[in-house]
Amino acid sequence: MISIDQDHQILKARYMAVKRDYGTFSKAAPKHLKPLITNLGFQQTTGAYFLRKRESWEEGFYLQQSGYGSGNFWVEIGLSVPGMDTYWQTDPAEKSFGFIVGDRLGNYTDRFHSETYEAEDLATLQASVELVAQHLQSAKAWFAQFTSLSDIASYYSKRNRGEIAACNTGYLLLLAGKPDEARIKLEYAKSKLQLAIAENAASFKKRKPGKETLSYYELDIHRLKCVEAALRECD
Repeated sequence: MISIDQDHQILKARYMAVKRDYGTFSKAAPKHLKPLITNLGFQQTTGAYFLRKRESWEEGFYLQQSGYGSGNFWVEIGLSVPGMDTYWQTDPAEKSFGFIVGDRLGNYTDRFHSETYEAEDLATLQASVELVAQHLQSAKAWFAQFTSLSDIASYYSKRNRGEIAACNTGYLLLLAGKPDEARIKLEYAKSKLQLAIAENAASFKKRKPGKETLSYYELDIHRLKCVEAALRECD
């Protein structure tokens, strides 16, 4: 007897096995999209990722296909701030693409709604990328709201909470040249991280030998080190 969960996995596997007549999505979608958005100044980086540079940040978007094999995909738009890597003391070999602020692409011409685009076959893929191109044209207003790193910090801070968000906001404010405002966020993050480290120290010492996965405890120690370094820059 097959359980509901097993049946779901079988159906998922069948969908995943469907071959599209356009080849791989990550190659086909950008190929059809690029000629439609040449006026926007986006450059394809890797796969289905596109960026364009601004003064101290990058604007971009990427196409993400559903993992359930339907062919459907969506588009995430957002901003990346390379200077953040310095404050997080990120190993160059471990850097990865990501948005500090973002949103789901959709229809910006009237009342915003996020969009799921179809890509069941070549015809629907081509129709969908044409729609994506139209929506990217309309998304100029979303990107235009950010004219400085201070704008990015404000937008991010209003939508994120907790010590990690405080770290990110503090780093953004430092990059924006506002050390006094940054110090407030970073002091809050420091106190929260110190508390978390103290609470988790005992359980970390009792961990099983040979466990190589980086623990939350070790991550928090690294985060605290980053915050303390940033606070020295506020002086």
